Amino acid sequence: MTSINKNVALLMGLAAIASISTAYALMQDVQSTKGVQSEHGGFLGHVTLVLYGPDGQIKTYRQTDNLVVTNGDNATANKMFFGTNAGRKLSVCAQPCTAANVNVFQYIAVGTGPTAPTANDVGLSGATNNNAGNRASNGRIATTIVNGTTQHGTVQLSTTWPANRLTNTTTASIQEAGLFDQPFNFTTQANMFSRQTFSAIGVNPADTLQITWTITIT
Repeated sequence: MTSINKNVALLMGLAAIASISTAYALMQDVQSTKGVQSEHGGFLGHVTLVLYGPDGQIKTYRQTDNLVVTNGDNATANKMFFGTNAGRKLSVCAQPCTAANVNVFQYIAVGTGPTAPTANDVGLSGATNNNAGNRASNGRIATTIVNGTTQHGTVQLSTTWPANRLTNTTTASIQEAGLFDQPFNFTTQANMFSRQTFSAIGVNPADTLQITWTITIT
């Protein structure tokens, strides 16, 4: 082989090595990006329900994960990136948004509807009214909020329906719960963040129902 041919072969070999190295580097970059994308964030919700009898003893216990609905995701994005309530219409909900403004999600509601939750839900399927006659509460009660101390952001909301609050006549069959940003009234609807159904809890007039809702941001 002549010296010219040797030089040409050497150059071709070096070019091939450079191409392989570049391709490998690009592949490494793509794999790294994919790894970052897999570390996506989200909301995890867990609901615990405890029914106490008039003697203070536990009668029924339920715990389950919840479904964060589309309206809840959109309301959260609205609150985070707009940073104010005034004039912020949620326009990309799966259904017409239930409220033009976004407030703090600190109201828990219960209901009798057995229909399984879906991402398109904007309310409970069978909201329970306050039997004390205050229609404005519609079974939604403000919660006590405690920030968590775990690695991810965690908040715990808890509330209690006292005796004669959910029913003062017959047994109420509670089968669903939802987390809202305001109590019900006649002029403004609330945004629902999440909802879940569970095996029916029979609440008698003298019983007390306690719900703890834990939201974890991952």
